[in-house]
Amino acid sequence: MQKPVRLPLQAYWTSRQAKGDNVLLSASGIKQMNDSMRQHNSSLHALDQYPAVLTVDQVKQQILTAAQDFAKENLPEEYNGANPLTQTEWQAVRKNCALDSLTGNQKMQYAVTTARTNLRLLPTSTGWYSSPNDVNYDDLQGSALDPAQAVIVLAFSQDRRFAFVETDTYQGWAAIDQLAFTDRKTWSGYNQPKDFAVVTSHQTTLSIKGKSQLFRWAP
Repeated sequence: MQKPVRLPLQAYWTSRQAKGDNVLLSASGIKQMNDSMRQHNSSLHALDQYPAVLTVDQVKQQILTAAQDFAKENLPEEYNGANPLTQTEWQAVRKNCALDSLTGNQKMQYAVTTARTNLRLLPTSTGWYSSPNDVNYDDLQGSALDPAQAVIVLAFSQDRRFAFVETDTYQGWAAIDQLAFTDRKTWSGYNQPKDFAVVTSHQTTLSIKGKSQLFRWAP
């Protein structure tokens, strides 16, 4: 019996598509499509065009919008482990949003993620679940950010453990110890890098400044 031929991931798909190397959209066409999507979807942002200053009301509205169903004041029907979420736990996390501490116009700060970073609907790392002892679907998990992803910081939690950040596709609370703060010029290099690599396999080795480093995709 003949052994199957194992092809690299990209070769597997392109070998099944006769026009796999055709350019589907030019660079200018991609830019036009992205601009069009941002015009029709308020959650998408061109970070390089983001305002340097926002009003208090604008920042508060962003935080409440990111909280989704948890923006309401009433105690949600959630579980912290085997027990229902208590009013004390709920109020503590709401207070940690520090909405009442915001005064005056808010000057944006700039940061880059240093690790795969959770983006939370509220400033807490504790999981809240819709049923007792559930560990599979954390209702506070909004998304996740890859390492070296540029973010704009709008505000900080009361305990200073979280920063409320805007990304190009999402917004939420990120742990401060997984952010590296920098000036806008340095940040722009991460937001719009001139040199980048496109990897189509699950891992690859890149040579950066004479040093080889293995990069693996982490789910």
